Amino acid sequence: MLEGPTSAGLIVSSASRGGTFRRVLQQAIGLVQAKASPDEVDGYRRFILALAERVAAAKEEGDEPVSDAERAAIGEVAAAIGAEPA
Repeated sequence: MLEGPTSAGLIVSSASRGGTFRRVLQQAIGLVQAKASPDEVDGYRRFILALAERVAAAKEEGDEPVSDAERAAIGEVAAAIGAEPA
């Protein structure tokens, strides 16, 4: 069970600072890799990245739908799960 702030934005920003959520993502990918096919692992990675993108785009910041800080956080999420950001 994940503990900490309930705001998805705070969780994504925590990942950019190497927070607990980054370790949880790495553990989750490890579990999926141990039990699933490579195609299923790729699908899980795409799901996680799509979720991070939706969270980041949920509220516009200024003129941009996704801020530079949110983009960086998505990059950190991608790195944690061994994927390329969209």
